[in-house]
Amino acid sequence: MSRHQYGKPDGDVERLAKWAQTYIRELEAEKGRLEAKLAERDRYITGQHEGTNVFLGRGIQDERPLPKDSHVTFRFSDKWDDAIDVNHCHEAPGLLEVHCLRGSIAVYPRSGNSFRMGPAPR
Repeated sequence: MSRHQYGKPDGDVERLAKWAQTYIRELEAEKGRLEAKLAERDRYITGQHEGTNVFLGRGIQDERPLPKDSHVTFRFSDKWDDAIDVNHCHEAPGLLEVHCLRGSIAVYPRSGNSFRMGPAPR
């Protein structure tokens, strides 16, 4: 009897020893529980902020949605004003609005499509 890596074995499971039949049924049940749990997690992640335009993540494959039009604050220390707020610009769609809470923003170009920024040194 040949077996596929995932899925039921080929052939008649009823011809196997009782312990093997039980083990296969338990594995199939566990697989079903895990698939249901993954589907529930995915529904929760994607459905909790339907239509959002703000994501938190370490890359495209690991994005988590935040509420639509969220303001995001990046803090640089424990001081309340040592931070930069970023949000979608409502007056100019397609642009981001960036606010430095303690004054000026320092922008450091890196390449044609990348830059660094932070509060300007005092």
